[in-house]
Amino acid sequence: MQKGIQGPKPINVEMLKDNTMAEMYRSRMSHIFEGVEMSTNVNERLNQITEAVRSVATEVVGIKRKTRKPWIIMHTLTLADEKRAAKAKKLSSAHDRKNYDYLSRQTKESANKDKKNSGFMHNV
Repeated sequence: MQKGIQGPKPINVEMLKDNTMAEMYRSRMSHIFEGVEMSTNVNERLNQITEAVRSVATEVVGIKRKTRKPWIIMHTLTLADEKRAAKAKKLSSAHDRKNYDYLSRQTKESANKDKKNSGFMHNV
């Protein structure tokens, strides 16, 4: 693989272990395959199916998150995503700035709590 060129992001297949997510994925996939055109070119058809599967998987189960810190739990990652979204809007109003500050504090507190609960500091 060339430097700077990235492949598709990995799908979070762990989420499919949850029965409700798996059922939602199955129902969305059945609707998607109804819309796939039957072309005569096999490569074209393969590309359509691959794109359909990837788009539904990304939408339903999401992209697999890689964390550099193994003790961080999903709740903290969700807070970090919310904080990242709020950061883009923080200059628009005072309320948005306060919301960003709040989310920033919550993210830091949650990460510290995760680290403390993981026992990581005791292993070092």
